[in-house]
Amino acid sequence: MAISRSRLILQRQTSGQSHLGRKVSGLLKRTLSSAPAITETTETASVVVDLPTRHSWKQPPRICGDVQELTESTASILEQPLGSLYVSNAAHSFKDPTSSIEHQRNEVYETADATIQQVEYLMRGHASFVEGSIYDRAGSTGSSLSGPEHLEQMQQLLQKMQQEGNLYMRLREEHLKLAEDETGEEDGETVAQSEESPDMDFAPPGATIAMYDVVLDSMAVQSERREDPLLFFQTSLQALQAFELDAEFLMTQEDKRKKEYFQQRDTYTLATPVTYNAALRGIAVHTSFANPQHRDNALNASFHLYNHMTHSEHLLRNSASIGYMLQIVNQALPDSRVKGNISVTFWKQACQMGLVTPQVVESMQSIHKDLKCGPEFEPVVKQLETPLSDFPQRYRRAVKQTRHSANY
Repeated sequence: MAISRSRLILQRQTSGQSHLGRKVSGLLKRTLSSAPAITETTETASVVVDLPTRHSWKQPPRICGDVQELTESTASILEQPLGSLYVSNAAHSFKDPTSSIEHQRNEVYETADATIQQVEYLMRGHASFVEGSIYDRAGSTGSSLSGPEHLEQMQQLLQKMQQEGNLYMRLREEHLKLAEDETGEEDGETVAQSEESPDMDFAPPGATIAMYDVVLDSMAVQSERREDPLLFFQTSLQALQAFELDAEFLMTQEDKRKKEYFQQRDTYTLATPVTYNAALRGIAVHTSFANPQHRDNALNASFHLYNHMTHSEHLLRNSASIGYMLQIVNQALPDSRVKGNISVTFWKQACQMGLVTPQVVESMQSIHKDLKCGPEFEPVVKQLETPLSDFPQRYRRAVKQTRHSANY
């Protein structure tokens, strides 16, 4: 017993543990021993904080799924007087005579950004009620409006933003011309010496590429046919005109970093695959090809869009682009050598660019079924009979990296 006590005293002395430390240690042991065992069903009172794991630019866009909020907010924006959304607050951007064009554009977009984000948020909410749209997966329910009625609401919101942007550019042009008149009188110059109209300096701020894309996609998936392809072409062309204006403005700047910024971060007017492919999809699905006028419009519009996409420095064609073009060619042209040659051209492009997919192969097989375009296309038909898995890997190398979504 004495030996044990001596060992205990020695152990306490060598450990250097204080009286307070022993009390804390004992209290901690008693607390842990009396705590309930941790099981899978044990509920904890701790609050879980969701920290962001990636930058907000890469987060999926927010969708307005609340029907009441969607209805009230949409009505509120549409009822606002023209110019009251952001133009009245953005007028200061061009009143400073020392500000550059780039500064004016940045200023108006900073002022309009809150309104732009709200309208995009609402338009995605309307699209979530359109069956088959990009945002249909949101699973929104409870709306009393039909898909076409939601599309009409989106088109009205888009038109409202277009009007706001055009009003800003008109006010800016009038102000700059007035300032130019005053300067011209002092210097003995005339307004006729102006090389370009100031309304062409950059795209009207308001309607963004995201708004055009959601409208084009919702138009393309409508069950009710829109027989005239110009409806799709005109909407896509409006988006591309804004894209070209801003691209031309930013590409002419001396600083090359502005070009990189435009390509990577300027999502306001930078075209996407949906801008082109949704219009091509709508033309392929909705056009009444039995009507000669609609057929000719479909060919003109689709090849114009495809040509624009081909020569764009910012966007590569993808498998959906070639697939929809093959569908249009198949429906618009009669079985002939011309039709076969055009389809083979698209097929070669798909092989060279690595964009061969089952949909592209199926469209080619439909065009050349039973050699209806001519026996000279028999080698192509035999190639199409090869299973896709047996095609060279280079024929499919760019399918995933250029794909935007399931249909685009």
